Amino acid sequence: MIKNQIAVMGYKFSIYIAVIVFFASCIIGYGSNLATETLIQKAVIAGCLTGLTAFVLVKMLVKYIPDNIGMDKGENNQ
Repeated sequence: MIKNQIAVMGYKFSIYIAVIVFFASCIIGYGSNLATETLIQKAVIAGCLTGLTAFVLVKMLVKYIPDNIGMDKGENNQ
């Protein structure tokens, strides 16, 4: 149960990272006087790739969490 909760938190975190990178890319691109079309394209690509990378990283790291974490003598601690 705890393993699933950690995975869901990580997936949410990857979405937050993607959104933050998107807006940061927009701000940096606007500051460097890029054309709006180019700016949006580059910001979307940066946000998507960063979010995807974070998602895959979380998915890979969750595999290393033991299944019985949070269990005490075979019972679920909730």
